[in-house]
Amino acid sequence: KEAMIKAIVGESNSMNYSYYANQVENPQEIIEMIETMPFLGDLRLIVLEETSIFKKASDEFLEALKHIPDTTVVVFIEEDVDKRGRIYKLCAKEGYVAALNTPDERTLYVWIATLLKKEGKKMTEDTIREFVARVGMDMNLLHMELNKLISYRMDKEIISIEDVRALATVSVENQIF
Repeated sequence: KEAMIKAIVGESNSMNYSYYANQVENPQEIIEMIETMPFLGDLRLIVLEETSIFKKASDEFLEALKHIPDTTVVVFIEEDVDKRGRIYKLCAKEGYVAALNTPDERTLYVWIATLLKKEGKKMTEDTIREFVARVGMDMNLLHMELNKLISYRMDKEIISIEDVRALATVSVENQIF
């Protein structure tokens, strides 16, 4: 999410970034933000995360979404989406809908091996399995922990299971369950 914000509005342009989470008290405020031109920048970004507005959008809000200016980007981040709903259909027709699901373990193993290969490093499959078991399935966390291991083993090609056990932070989720 942070990379998206940086790519769209830049690092220091908070004037063109609006974030709404959970219950939105005033949908009219969002409509006004959609219609507002960016200030000292090219784009305005509006992020709506887990808001009820996606499930029960008013006609006025749907109409505003139909007429989003080219200078405004609206991003919905929702856990549960009804693909039969009016707002989903509108977003699919007028914009872009992407399901960003957590990949399965096998796909994560391939992704990790690819990242390692780019850095000229290797791990055995058992080491990758141990790494994912310790860190969890969060790709951001996996990437950060992998960078730590790569930096630690800068002079060696192989990252061992001992390196993983010594350096990889055990995820809180993995400790609880």
